[in-house]
Amino acid sequence: MRKLLMRAATLSSAGFQPPASSSEQTVSRPSAGNSLEYLVDTAIVSPIPSFSISPQQLAPRLSIVDAPLLLDVRPQARYAASDRIIAGAQRCAPEDIAAFAAAQQLQDPRREIVVYCVYGHQVSAGAAAMLRAAGLNARLLAGGFAGGESGVDSAADIANWRTHALPTVPKTMPSNASMEQRT
Repeated sequence: MRKLLMRAATLSSAGFQPPASSSEQTVSRPSAGNSLEYLVDTAIVSPIPSFSISPQQLAPRLSIVDAPLLLDVRPQARYAASDRIIAGAQRCAPEDIAAFAAAQQLQDPRREIVVYCVYGHQVSAGAAAMLRAAGLNARLLAGGFAGGESGVDSAADIANWRTHALPTVPKTMPSNASMEQRT
């Protein structure tokens, strides 16, 4: 109960606003003779929060001196299954976002951060919301690494995101020291 309320409050304070078609309801459930009220997000389906940036908007900004930091937050299985990463991106596992936020606050708290996951939905929206709640200037890449998800994002958005896809590069191989530590 408490987690759900905190999650909704964190997303709201970080700039995420559910679409007009979604609804929030207060529902009562009995617990040891008492009624507990908690927030239920019944239809937050907007794949594009207000703090998103399109590949087309981001591309020209990547070549400037104070370019945004790109943060790849794809879940580990999806990251491992791909041999590519967006050029210049830094990897951060979704479960390490809080630690990243703390470190970034010490290093460069004003630098814009653009996070992406596979499709630009839940994982990157959650990561960007967490970074924003920590006071960082974070946005998510609309369409994510794949340029949108069929059946979720509109065909027009998918076509636009994929037409203006950011350049990708092969992921670098781990150093010999890292490989030796794993064996």
